[in-house]
Amino acid sequence: MPSQTPRVHAHASPCHPRHPVEAKKYLASLAYVDGERVAILGPSYGGYMVLAAMAFHPDVFAVGVDAFGITDWLSALEELPPHKEALREALYQELGNPQTQAAMLREISPRFHAERIRRPLLVIQGAQDPRVPKARTDAFVEAVRKNGVAVDYFVLPDDGHGFSSKKSEAETSS
Repeated sequence: MPSQTPRVHAHASPCHPRHPVEAKKYLASLAYVDGERVAILGPSYGGYMVLAAMAFHPDVFAVGVDAFGITDWLSALEELPPHKEALREALYQELGNPQTQAAMLREISPRFHAERIRRPLLVIQGAQDPRVPKARTDAFVEAVRKNGVAVDYFVLPDDGHGFSSKKSEAETSS
């Protein structure tokens, strides 16, 4: 059976979901931490790490909290606007080039592995997010729910890629 952990080229090692898994192991080793109740939370790139950890290490975390996380690196990199050339080059160096490394980008993208997620998720999405389109997050949430996984999905109508107000942040925390 092939490994469920994506093979990531050397330049993309920061996106490897083993990093939070190792952090969880450390936390679980502490006498005052219940290792069965450790969650993972992150916004933006950290949200991607949440979803990757939940997909590629489905039994490690009790729950995941993703805020504005990228589910599909292939589409995200292909859709970068022309005026973001410096960012595009940096991301191609860090993650991969969608023209030459599409298979690898699919392999590290939670969107293509939603069926592996088995633990509950809280997903927070800005309806006006220019980096993580709501339609893509909608499809990801639907795919995870199709497996019978509990997903609380908060769409913030006035927010983009991040909380635009303390009110929005508070609404997702209660």
